Amino acid sequence: AGLVGDAGPRAAQAAGPWYVNTVGGNDTNNCLAPAPGGAGVGPCLTVGAAIGKATSGDTVIIAAGTYITQNITLTKSINLAGVGQTLTVLSANNPGRHFFNPPAHTLTMTKLSVRNANISGGGGVAGAVLNQGTFIASDVEFRDNRTDSIGGGLYNSGSAYLIRTAFLKNGGGTFGGGLGNGGTMFIVDSEFLANDATNGGGLTNRGGAS
Repeated sequence: AGLVGDAGPRAAQAAGPWYVNTVGGNDTNNCLAPAPGGAGVGPCLTVGAAIGKATSGDTVIIAAGTYITQNITLTKSINLAGVGQTLTVLSANNPGRHFFNPPAHTLTMTKLSVRNANISGGGGVAGAVLNQGTFIASDVEFRDNRTDSIGGGLYNSGSAYLIRTAFLKNGGGTFGGGLGNGGTMFIVDSEFLANDATNGGGLTNRGGAS
């Protein structure tokens, strides 16, 4: 939990891609191989550790499995690539939010599921992902995330691009059970199903959307 990213000067690192796997993964590995291959060689066990090793713009490849990603504040741009919308699962383990992406960074997600975030009880906007920078999602599922404010799955106040993205059974207390938008958003071939909120169960748009 907390800040994940660059924290001042450090030695030069390999450019990745970085690998995460529940099978053979260990955060003390170099995380540059998809499977164990000797002392210190192999994937990370956690997504947070791989993000910490990466430099801005790198890709983290996440194998099938369930991974805890809770209250991660990004301090770099990062690409998170799973192997299937229902095969690679990121769980916030309830309570907690998955990711906060501040201005000037880009968070890209592909082929994974984002589940079980809950910041109800005065936790603020965005159950799963709070985006103030640039967010790109393709073949991503937001499922069973909640907030008592706005945007159970995603709240965007920056720029967001959603392609073949599903919002399923998310909840927002007042607005936007699946999605809340206060920035610029582009949505293509995406679905909203069984999300709930007092107003705008699927989505609430207060910005620009197309």
